[in-house]
Amino acid sequence: MSTNEKIRVTNPPKVLLLGNGIVRAFCNKQSCQDLITKIAEKFPKSEIPPEGLPFPFKVIAVSKNNEEQVKKELKDCFQDSKDCFPPGKNKKEFEQLRQWLMPLVKTYKVILTTNYTYEIEYALDPDFKPGSRKYYKWLGKGDHKSAKAHLGKHYEIKVDGIPVKIWHVHGEMVRPSGITLGLYQYGRLIGLNRTRVADILKKWMLLSDKDFQYESWLEYFLFGDLSIVGFGFDLAEIDLWCMLDCKYRHNEDASVTFYAHDLSTEIKTMLKAYKVEVQEGKDVGMSPDYERFYKKVAGKLLKG
Repeated sequence: MSTNEKIRVTNPPKVLLLGNGIVRAFCNKQSCQDLITKIAEKFPKSEIPPEGLPFPFKVIAVSKNNEEQVKKELKDCFQDSKDCFPPGKNKKEFEQLRQWLMPLVKTYKVILTTNYTYEIEYALDPDFKPGSRKYYKWLGKGDHKSAKAHLGKHYEIKVDGIPVKIWHVHGEMVRPSGITLGLYQYGRLIGLNRTRVADILKKWMLLSDKDFQYESWLEYFLFGDLSIVGFGFDLAEIDLWCMLDCKYRHNEDASVTFYAHDLSTEIKTMLKAYKVEVQEGKDVGMSPDYERFYKKVAGKLLKG
């Protein structure tokens, strides 16, 4: 297939890409820098990397390039802060996030997240259990253990009887071995995604729009109307920049809106190169804190 092959999606699904900013605003959870500090405690004599260093580089620096050991320690780091599993009877912790999400999922029935933890799922269903067959679903056919099939595995939570699909695109805490952390794994992910995208585009060209079946989060990213909230889109998130490039290259009517309370000039420049609509604080309505900013974003999402 030509690298410039164009497609047209007549009825694109509405898709949310949510990052850690949402969790920090509504659940008062730790930042990526807080997580690095906790990881450093597991590695004697390690130094805290500079705050301006991108997260994948911080993982390499703090662990002396021992990503596999980080994965083993990561679950404990989250559990120590009650960030991985629900805090016992105190389910009020997720109430603010629940109030923010519930109106949105009536329109946005697909959620992609770079978070490893499950605050989104608990906000939609307080009885959610990570890895449970009740919630864990798989799209596609063939060997469900294959690398290709892995992309179709997701959680599904019913809200008012309507299923909401949730993908952890960089892995999840219940399966630490599958988490994407350092540069080697980001590079591997790019190769896997690139192969799969080529297959997706070939399949699209053979089928009509209405007959095409979505089998992974990649299809939703490529073909959906994508709204990005609470995700900094750091330049080190190279796998998602590559996916954004694919979307721009192949999808003539691609719609991507990026919401940010504040944004660096470098990232804004790159986003605009891919024709992403950037909505900053001054566009949404300036707010002194992130929580009120995201509430205003929700209003915009519901209108658009």
